[in-house]
Parts: sequence; structure tokens; C-alpha cells
Amino acid sequence: MGLQSLSVLGALLGVATTAGAITLQNDRASFTFVVTGAAISLVNVSSGGGGAATAPFSALWQLQLLTPAGLGLCSPDATVHTSATLNPAATAATLTWLASCDGGGGNHPNFGPIPPKSAPPAVFEVTQVWTLAAGEPAASIGVTVRPCAPSSTAECVATSAPQQVGLWAVTVSVGGAPLGEAFYPSGYGTTHARGYGTVGSSVWAYPSSQATMQFMATSGLYFAAHDSAAHHKYLTVHEHTAVAQAPANAENRTVSSTQKLEDVSQATSSPEGLREGTTPDCNNPLAPNGFPLGVNTGVPAKTQSMTVTTLLEGAGAPLSAAGYTLPFDLAVGPLGGPGPMWYQAAEIYRSWALVNAEWTQLGPVADRPTHFPRWFLDLNVWVNSGWQCYDRFNDTQGDPPTVLENARAINQRFNLSSGIGLHWYEWQCGFPDLCTENHGAHRFKFDTMYPDYDPPRRGAEFGEVVAALQREKVYTFPYINGRIFDNNSASFKTEDGVSRVVKQALAPRFGAVSPLLECKESYGSEELDGELVYFDVADPSTSYWQDKYAGQVSRLVNLSGVSGVYIDQLAAGAPLADWTPRPEHGVGGGAWWRKGLVRLLNQAHTASMVDGAWSPLVVESNAEFLMDAANGLLTLAAFDAPFAPPDIPTPGASVFSPAFPAVYGGYFVGFGSIFTHNDLALNPDVFASRLAASFVWGIQLGWFSLGGVDHGPDLDTRCGPMYTLQSFLDPQHDPEVEFLRLLAQSRGLMSRYFVHGRLAQPVEISPTPKTFHAPPQKLMPRNKGPFPELSSAVWATTHNTTSTTICVFLVTPRSSSVSATFDLRLSDYGMEGDSFVVVQVSPNGNEKRVATVQNGAVRLTRTVPGRSVEMLEVRPTALL
Repeated sequence: MGLQSLSVLGALLGVATTAGAITLQNDRASFTFVVTGAAISLVNVSSGGGGAATAPFSALWQLQLLTPAGLGLCSPDATVHTSATLNPAATAATLTWLASCDGGGGNHPNFGPIPPKSAPPAVFEVTQVWTLAAGEPAASIGVTVRPCAPSSTAECVATSAPQQVGLWAVTVSVGGAPLGEAFYPSGYGTTHARGYGTVGSSVWAYPSSQATMQFMATSGLYFAAHDSAAHHKYLTVHEHTAVAQAPANAENRTVSSTQKLEDVSQATSSPEGLREGTTPDCNNPLAPNGFPLGVNTGVPAKTQSMTVTTLLEGAGAPLSAAGYTLPFDLAVGPLGGPGPMWYQAAEIYRSWALVNAEWTQLGPVADRPTHFPRWFLDLNVWVNSGWQCYDRFNDTQGDPPTVLENARAINQRFNLSSGIGLHWYEWQCGFPDLCTENHGAHRFKFDTMYPDYDPPRRGAEFGEVVAALQREKVYTFPYINGRIFDNNSASFKTEDGVSRVVKQALAPRFGAVSPLLECKESYGSEELDGELVYFDVADPSTSYWQDKYAGQVSRLVNLSGVSGVYIDQLAAGAPLADWTPRPEHGVGGGAWWRKGLVRLLNQAHTASMVDGAWSPLVVESNAEFLMDAANGLLTLAAFDAPFAPPDIPTPGASVFSPAFPAVYGGYFVGFGSIFTHNDLALNPDVFASRLAASFVWGIQLGWFSLGGVDHGPDLDTRCGPMYTLQSFLDPQHDPEVEFLRLLAQSRGLMSRYFVHGRLAQPVEISPTPKTFHAPPQKLMPRNKGPFPELSSAVWATTHNTTSTTICVFLVTPRSSSVSATFDLRLSDYGMEGDSFVVVQVSPNGNEKRVATVQNGAVRLTRTVPGRSVEMLEVRPTALL
């Protein structure tokens, strides 16, 4: 039987009941429910104010259970009784299902075959409480699961351990929406056209680079986990085809391990061990065929669903009579009003996150001057010493004399008043001889020997180069990795490394989640003896790991004088469940991953304070959950999606949808996108378009690789050559260097928007800008287009806490001019009044009034010259 439920927006203004129907409504939304037997159906959803009704939606729940036979599922079709009640104040509704669960069926790479039945069945009471608060843009849903005595029929008689069954994971999925586009929070956000199939799986766990926030949207519906502590969970949007079944690539998705997206490669979870049954697949701890990928989903064909699955802390343990309550609320709300779907959803999520999320409680960047040094906020351009997707670097690019020469050359070429940030790879030597005799292979290479790095290459000379560069406004950020533990490192061998890492079981059964084995990962790097490097994943909650990295950061800052430190994987790699008994956390999932990483970063900050202020610590990717502890978020993965939709509608096509700065603008610093050698060499317009996208969406520009492998067996065959230094120095590319200077200067001038403001509702440009693609090449870049001939964005900021201004940014990456017409309705940006002007701000700060706003709306037509930026600021007349 299909069980359908939804929560309600805003304050409950009226309740009407006729013939079993209950209608909940306010001035923003209306929901009509019908209770029939053991089913609760939502038969109508409409927007407030008499708007057109939308198609009905449904909400499914599913339990994952650990039984003596293994891991199984309990789905809504096991329901034997339901009830739905309203509290006397009509501010909350309680929906209850009583389900008789056999917990059988399926097969799992970790757990093996699961018998179809586990008799007698366990009985659970599943309760959803919908709470309606006045003025809120979405309703909250609390979820509780209680064990019941097997003889229960119409009501739950609590029992502490029904039939030796433990609760493993809880799923809630809003489904039944008609097929259409879907928003998923990968990177900065991506919108997928109809035909996407499935986005998200057990690999794309939250928090990670592929699930940076906790909200999704489909067909005019918002669905989110409003979880202020960042519990371990899995987000999925899925299209249900005519025959509901797991997609063809589901097996590959679940066998893959977590992505290390800073080098745009996927780790492997020891594939030999997986095949031989000796290594757990640590990124796939869930039941097979769990919703929405299972066959019996209970959702109509040709619809789509959004799913949140939470792996419990204490997963597999017997439930007490009090049961389990999901430690956060879910939220559902209809979308409508101005702006694209992703922006409407971002507005709802922002209203929750800025008030409630742990990572926003320290306030915006402007309120944290001792955490964000002025020079760091003023940075507009980054380079790195030499990087490629393939984890094997050349022998000299990280050597201090080479870095000094290259960084000086690019700094002088760019000639930026704010200087540049330098991300320094392979600064480490690791050997007592300081690597002074052999500057080639004799060193701790990239992705080897972690967490051991010291001493630096050439010893004291490393610090001398750091000081020389800083005098020239080149701010150094050496690379370390804060997540993985090399089995070959001295620390692992001599400091009981095996006790410091996460572990999972190959075949857990109720009461016997053992033996525990380490989670192995590999990235293609090799030890000095040529053997493939295997890593375990460290448990970040342990004081051992926190002390280890506080000490390393302290030595780099206090002894070598670096400006800051880059710590890889922290906001990119998804949490891994751990069944090691520890005082720091319960077994399984939970919120301990964030707690541990925040302690690690804060301890490192304390150990590296300079003049009472933080030395910036920057991390890989832009997962929201570390914004309060990390100074900068490397946004490489965020800019993978095409910047414009295809010219011809294509099923499943994705397009960049910058929801992250729309939610968190003013609360974080993002930097960096992937640029390749061929971006400049084959068609510089591609390079310019990547710069334009970085500029209009607010990040610090660049992250250009200076050195790199250009021949031989270590040449990058995944992403192509990355080195750019010689191209930048070539006078042939003077126009590209000048364009970079133009955007860097403009960004610095408008920091009140890009650093302290937020991305606002986009404007619709007419005619739609034409697009172009990267030229054919042996190794096509990850983002090969389409690229728009005009990039645009609107940013908003507040002056003196009261007056809001907005600025429209228009950038042309090609040599030809582009005409653009667009409308601005100021009330959409929270600007009320009837006295506004539009001022053109030039990159050197000169201003020219170009329009007066009448009745709160204005239409502008502009012709933007080739390879230029136009900035149109709308201000109240009083701010002139």
C-alpha cells in the first residue's frame, strides 16, 4: 500500500474536515489529506493566494534493520494500522504508522545474501510530527521510531528489543512529483534536465564535495534536512521509470569510494580486497535496494523523488522502549515566486541555515576580523606550484629554488597590488638529509607517507624562500592532507596507527558487528619502491589525529613562517562510519565527523596564532559544515558543471546553479577553479570564460598550475597538461593577462559584494547569450562547455545595516561586444522605496549615472565591449 504524507508551510490558519478530508492552509500554501484505511494520502497541493494547484506529492519512509540474518528493509507496505491527529491548537499534526517488519530480502557486497524472512516479524511504530510555525517558509517534520510488542494491532505496546532487531538507518523520501528538472547540491549546485536518472547515492554522502548542502528541489518542491550538526546522511534525487528498478550504474556508484576531487580522481577501496571479500566497502554501509533505488518503491512510474537516508549513531544496536528520534527535522515546502527553482530553494535554506546551523553561529566574515586577516580577504588571484589530476608530480616543481623562481616570475607578470596566494605542493622532504643531495626522486612524494612531512626540502632554505616571497606579497600555503593515513608511514608503524583509523565489518549480524577491518583507499601514487600506496582513513575525533595536525601546522607557521596551510580532503571526502568503540563517539554514523574536524582545525588555529589572529587554514571543497573553522574553501569541484544549458535541450543535461553563494554569501571565502594548459594554448576564450565565471560567482580567481609534467609515463592522461607558467609569460597572451588584471582589480574594488555580500536573484538576459565550446583536443577538459558569450550575476549587500544595494555584473570573455536587455524589479531584492539610481562603476572606481528607477522597476539595455566587465550598481538616492 502506498503511504503518502507531507508537511505544511507557515502558520496554520484554518482546518476543514469533510468526508475524511483534512485541508491545511494559510496565505502561502494549501494541502489536502485523505485518510483511507491504512493509507494517508495527500491529494492536492497548491500555492497560497489562490494559485494554480500542483500535482500531488507523496512521502515514503523506510527502515533499514540489522537482524540475526543480516541487513534488511522495512517499507510502508508492511503497515497494518495508521492514524492522523491534530493538536488542539491546530499547530501540529501527528501521523503514525504501525508496521510489521520481516526485515528480509536483498544482497549486499558487505553483508552477503539476506534471507527473505526473519520470523516472527518485528513491529515498529513510525511517527511523523509536522510542526507549523508562523512566518516560516517551510514546515518541519520530526521522525520517531519505536519498537512494539509483536501482538500489537491498533496501537504500539512498547518493548525494548523486539525479536533481536536493531535499527540501522532511517529514510524519508518525498516522491510522486511529475518528471521535470531537479536541483542537487553538488559543488555550488547543479540543475539537471529531465532524463537525469539518479543523482546521488551512497558515494555522494553528506557532507562532501558532491553534497555540500542538505537541500534538493524538483517540480516546484523543496525538500531538506534542517540539520544544524551535519549528521552523516545520504541525499538522492531519482526518476522512477515505467519499470521501477535500480539504474544500470548503481553497482559502480556503490563500489566506488569517496572522491578526492582536488585531484579530480576517485579513490579505490582496495578492489582486490572487495573481490576477495577481505576489505569492507566503507562508502556503502546501507542496505541493498534501499529506497529509491529498489524495485518495490511504492512511487508511481514517470515521477521523481527526493530522499534523505540517515545512518544512525549506534547503528545496529537494539532499540529501547523510548525508541529512536531523528536528531534533526526534515523540511518540505512548495516553491513559487521570482527566480529559477534553485534560487527559490536557496532562499528557504538560507533563512534556516543563517539562524540555526552550527557553522554560521560565529557570524559573517565581516564580524570575525581576528579570524580573517585583511590581506587574505584582499587576495584576488591564486596559483599553485604544480598540480595535475594524476597523483605523480615532476621532481623539481616543489623544490624551494624552483618555486621561488616561478612564483616571482608570475607575480611580476600579473603585477597585482594585492599580491597572490601560492598553494605549495611537495614542499616536504621527510628524510633527515633534507633532500639537499638529490633533488629528484629522493623525497616524500605527493600522496605518500601521510601524516609525516618533516623536515622540509632543503631545511632552513625552505623558510628563507617563504620569507622572500612574503616580502613580495606572495602568500605561501603548503599542502598537507588531513584525512588519510599511509600504512607505510613511520607514524602508522610506530604509533599504533591501526587503532587510530575508522573500521567497518565485512558481514555484520545482529549482536556481532565484527570482525572490524580498516577502510582502504588508493589514489594511484607509488611509494619509493614502486609499490602502490594504500591509505587508511583516520578517525578525526581522536586526540591523536588532532594533536598530530596541530603540531604540523604549528611547525609550518611558527618555524618556517608560512602565511597559512592548505589541508586537503577535509570538506571534500565524505564521513565514513566507524564501529570502533571509542569514548569520542558511538558506533556507526552521527555528527562526530564534524565535531572531530572542527576540533582539529581549532586546535591548529590555536597552535599557529600570529599577533592574536588566525593564520588562515584553507581546505578542499566547499561543504558547508566547516565554514566556521576553515578560512577558505577550494572550489575546484564546484565549477565542473557547464556554465550554460545546451543549445538544443538534451535529456539529463546539467547546468551550473550557484546556490551556495546565494545561501552563504558573506559567510565564507571561496577560491580556485581548474585551468589547463590547453585553455590558453588552444582557445584563450575558454580561459577567459572560466575567469568570467569565477568573477561573477564571487570566488578568488585562478589557482593556475605553474609547473607540471609535460612528457613521459607520469603525464596526466585524465585531465591533460596543467602547467601554465610559460604560456602566461608569452607576450602572445598579453590580452589574457590584461583581462585577468581587469577582473582582479574589479573584484578588489567591489569586495563589499564579493566578500561581504551575497549572490542575489539572477536577471534574465535578452536575447539569450550565444555559447561556444572548448575546441577538440586529445584530452577534453572536465568542463568543456557550453560557455556563454556573456556571463552575468547580481549581488546584494547592506550598508550601515539598513540600506540594501545591488550590483549587476556583466562580463564578456570574447573579443566581440554583446548587447543585453534585462529588467530589475527592486522589491525582489528587498529594496523598497521610489528613489533609486543606477550607477556604472568602472574598474578604476569612476562612476557615471546611467538611469533613474521609477516605481521600483527599471529596464536596462547595455552593449558590453569585448573582453570587458560592466558593473551597474543600484542605490537609494540617499547613498549618492
